[in-house]
Amino acid sequence: MKAIKFLRMGIILVGILLSACAAAPARTSAPADSAGDQTLSTKVVFTGAIESINGDQWLINGQTIKVDQSVIRDGSFLMGDTVKVEAVVAADGSITAQRVESPSAADLVEMTASAPEASSTSMSGSSPSQPLIF
Repeated sequence: MKAIKFLRMGIILVGILLSACAAAPARTSAPADSAGDQTLSTKVVFTGAIESINGDQWLINGQTIKVDQSVIRDGSFLMGDTVKVEAVVAADGSITAQRVESPSAADLVEMTASAPEASSTSMSGSSPSQPLIF
């Protein structure tokens, strides 16, 4: 009987160890596109300066972002303004804003503090001004 209890406990411990070593699932959301299909996307939040505005295509920190007028908060923005962007990066690499607003003081402090570290966590890994994936 003691051998069976010992064996059972050993199997349980091995199961726990194996499950702890398993990789966590990727954090993605799957919004429906206009055709009703599901596509994988990643949410990003970043703060940066508007470099250009061409219709619904905005260039922010070197990234082209599709910005619908309905997602703009805090009034209108001009080139050179600093904005906080919440966006979705689609599987094809396109970025669509879900919210654009004036950054809070905390956002600006975070942007300044994380700039040296951003190169290791950015989308391309080459520039601290790239959007960070959360």
